[in-house]
Amino acid sequence: MVSDSTHIATLITRLHALADADTPVLADGLVQLMMSGARWNGFWSGEIIAPAGAHGIKEWRLIERFEFEEQALTWKDCKERHELLSSLQSHVSDISDELFLGPQAGGSAATSIITEVKPGTEEAYFNWERKIQSAQARSPGYEGIFVQPPLPGRPNVWTKLLRFDSPAALNNWFESEERKRLVAEGRAFMESSKLEQLSSAFPGWFPVDKKSGKGPAKYKTAFMVVLGLFPCVMFEVWLFGPLQASWNPTLKTFMNLTLSVSFTTFISIPLCIKWFSWWLLPAEDAPYSVQLKGLAIVLIILALEVLALWNLIKVN
Repeated sequence: MVSDSTHIATLITRLHALADADTPVLADGLVQLMMSGARWNGFWSGEIIAPAGAHGIKEWRLIERFEFEEQALTWKDCKERHELLSSLQSHVSDISDELFLGPQAGGSAATSIITEVKPGTEEAYFNWERKIQSAQARSPGYEGIFVQPPLPGRPNVWTKLLRFDSPAALNNWFESEERKRLVAEGRAFMESSKLEQLSSAFPGWFPVDKKSGKGPAKYKTAFMVVLGLFPCVMFEVWLFGPLQASWNPTLKTFMNLTLSVSFTTFISIPLCIKWFSWWLLPAEDAPYSVQLKGLAIVLIILALEVLALWNLIKVN
């Protein structure tokens, strides 16, 4: 080991579950362990990764990151942690720890949740966070969670990355009565809570509904991309085709792709979102005719684009 001045010490705890292990108990026990570690001095973030599949060894992992090696070692050897791990002994065949220095990769994230806690309610929020994390760990499809407590300069702001094995499983958890009840209970401790769901085919381009956290339907985002990208590609062929005739194919493709992505990201997609927001994210009580109307308008515009650009390229 190097000296305790080394930044970012990652403690990985591996638990091999018995064949007849009680999964909810294991998940809940790891939540309790991670949340206890979150109060430890120097704790940066925690992450629970559930077993990836149904076959082979069912290994649970708890990944905890600390600012310094010494802080990670102190937490690793403390009585509180040993007692929490001992409570899980009857459900596992083996528990092992590994300590790494330097950043370590984690799993994928499906949804980010940023919560600002009301000053003076930190203890109540902490206890509530334990409850909702234990509940979601029992939900089908749960794959783990990344937790980062408040950092210097961001008082009372908690960041979480929640993973499920499919958009459907994630949606089932978000629409469950248990989560709705817990969220209603937690509003007493929150100034705000921002959720961003990464289930869109084009995350980062399209907005999500502030209430449900859901993005537009995938077929709608696909139509918007075609609507905004097609004119750009055709104009590139018209304007730069003759100039690029002698270019290396790799260079030509790179230039055209860079222009297309830039135009789509900064110009055409923002305009499409502005013009079609009523269709991309319709109101909950919007009639079905809104869906048909939006689709019809998009198809008409696409047809007009084809006709207009067909004639333009034919003339030149």
